[in-house]
Order: sequence, then structure tokens, then C-alpha cells
Amino acid sequence: MDDNNNLLIFGIGDQKPVIMELNPVDATILEFTSLDKVGATDTTMPWYKTYAALYHDVKDRSDGQAYYYASFIMEDYLQIVKIRKADQAITWNYQYYVSTTSNTKWQNMKVPGFLHQDPNEPTRMFLIGMWTWRASVLKFNKRNAAMDWKLEINDGETFNTADA
Repeated sequence: MDDNNNLLIFGIGDQKPVIMELNPVDATILEFTSLDKVGATDTTMPWYKTYAALYHDVKDRSDGQAYYYASFIMEDYLQIVKIRKADQAITWNYQYYVSTTSNTKWQNMKVPGFLHQDPNEPTRMFLIGMWTWRASVLKFNKRNAAMDWKLEINDGETFNTADA
């Protein structure tokens, strides 16, 4: 649910990530957004995987407009995108990839689990999920996707942090 009390759905439709905003009373589709790689054709379509990483900012503090923030996997790259709702323009796209050898493909395992706005800093968001097969949290700026910090939990006793 978003701050307008509409139901948000993030999934795959026609082999592409789709965002739907529904009226929860009668299931009326209020918004439908499909994401596709620029220049993709039927023969060069990338593969995608979505999870639950979707957030609807109904009124951005910097410009008063509504935006969707989504994170998903495209061709083994983790994507974080900011989409202006009014015209469905992607205002920025952040891409994350870990280079590995064939023996260490597990190190590139990633799951963009959830996106949450920071309740103390409305200009920031958290992406909670998994990078390099470790539980992780990434805090970033909503205006330009600049990373504030990243936390990786190695096991129950150790962790790594990285500042931007």
C-alpha cells in the first residue's frame, strides 16, 4: 500500500518488469508501467527477475512530484531506478554488478528485497536485500542515487561497512 492507500504490485509481464497501482476496493488499475531496456528487440530481450523492491513516493520533497522507485535484476545486474509517475520517465538508473570467475559465481548472488524511505531523512532510501550472498542494506540519496553507505552482514558476528 502507498500513502494514497492504493495497492502496489511489482512483477513480470510479457517478460518485463511491470508496476501496477490498483484501487484496493474494486481492483481498478490506476497506473500501469512496463520497463524495458533501451534498444531491446524480440531477439535481444534481456532476462529480468523482480522481488518486492518497490516504493511509491506520492510527493517528493524536492519537486512535489510522484515517483516510483524499483529495484530488480536485469541480465545479472542489480538495477535501482527512479521513475517519474506523471510521464513514466526514468530520471536515474543505478546498476550494480560484481565481477566473478566461473568458480565463484555465488559471489554475484543478489536479491533486491525491499525499498523503504528513511523515516528520519525523507531524502534517503534503504534497499534491503542480499549482495555477494550476504544480507545487506544500502542507504542512498533519492535525488541522484548517490550511496551514503552499505552494510554487509558476513555471519552472525562480523560485518563490513562502506561509506560512499
